[in-house]
Amino acid sequence: MRHHFTRSFSVILLLFSFVLLFLTTVSARTPAEPIPGSGDIASLLMFMIIPLIIFLGVSGFYIFIAVWSYNDASARGWEAPALAPVLIIGGGLIGLIIYLVIRP
Repeated sequence: MRHHFTRSFSVILLLFSFVLLFLTTVSARTPAEPIPGSGDIASLLMFMIIPLIIFLGVSGFYIFIAVWSYNDASARGWEAPALAPVLIIGGGLIGLIIYLVIRP
């Protein structure tokens, strides 16, 4: 069951990344009016929707990594598997590297 959840979440994350890439490519052109909030749809995309999508993507990635590390630590027999997500979320990329090095 966990493998199916991980695969489904990976596919959703991949599709989300393609949508994000498409939106940043479309909005990379210079808007007609360079003042943010001027009512142009390009400025709305650039200053509101794209940062929201990036935030949601990064948050989703952190949640995925936290769930994966907890499941991995439980499967490997750690006595306190809740420490793995704390290490990764608290330490960011360095925490993830440390977890990948110290896991048995």
